[in-house]
Amino acid sequence: MLLKPENPFVWILPVVVLLLGIGIVIFKARRLTDNRELTTDNSYINRVRELVEKE
Repeated sequence: MLLKPENPFVWILPVVVLLLGIGIVIFKARRLTDNRELTTDNSYINRVRELVEKE
């Protein structure tokens, strides 16, 4: 039967890979939001922000 395979890894492995992928996405998202504060000191970004606000 399709839903009862002989080898349990047929169900366990995809679930583990899915959870690992979700964990990686959450980890990367947190790192990106934490590093966002570091870019405010860049003079180039500040200049672009000034030009965008003028329009």
